[in-house]
Amino acid sequence: GMGRADFKNNDIILEISIKTVNHRSIDIKTHLPMELISCEQEIIAILSDEIKRGRVDIYVALKRIKTSTPNFVVNASRITAVID
Repeated sequence: GMGRADFKNNDIILEISIKTVNHRSIDIKTHLPMELISCEQEIIAILSDEIKRGRVDIYVALKRIKTSTPNFVVNASRITAVID
């Protein structure tokens, strides 16, 4: 089967697609953007808890949304204290 979900907030758009086919054992393949590679084992563990057999391909796309330039305030006394 196939499934798709999207998530969007002010900072990102996350698109997730999952494709499964019947298979004797569990075989999970992830296709992640570089920003999410560190989450790969956690994603596999979550899927393994829910799916007991079959081949699973999960595709994740992450897009950053440009937001307005953040406002920064320079705290000169704090900078001076750190330098001294």
